[in-house]
Amino acid sequence: MIVPAAGTTNAMSGIGEAYLDGIAMLIISGGVRRDTGKFYQIHQIDQGRMPGGIVKKYYYIDSREKIIPAIYEAYRTAVSGEPGPVFVEIPQEIQLFQSEISELPAGGRASLRSLIKKRKG
Repeated sequence: MIVPAAGTTNAMSGIGEAYLDGIAMLIISGGVRRDTGKFYQIHQIDQGRMPGGIVKKYYYIDSREKIIPAIYEAYRTAVSGEPGPVFVEIPQEIQLFQSEISELPAGGRASLRSLIKKRKG
């Protein structure tokens, strides 16, 4: 878990090493608020482009309902095939309030346990 912009730039060396060494890594970053109407906020930077060449995939979460499915998919991407880092950005206003989830994505925990066992075996 990192903060946007400065956190991303500070994490780039570790992310790059994971990419070069084929190590699965899930990076979850905050993102600047989009609901204020203000631009050029502190930490506002295009985090999708910055680590673009050293991550397997970048996810930008644009609604609360997409958080859980995106995290599951990001994990699967990180550990499948050639393992590597995957970047997930969640804007601040989406993180501000709690919400309930009705169900986990298909496969749920059993699917993740299966992937973990395959990697260890």
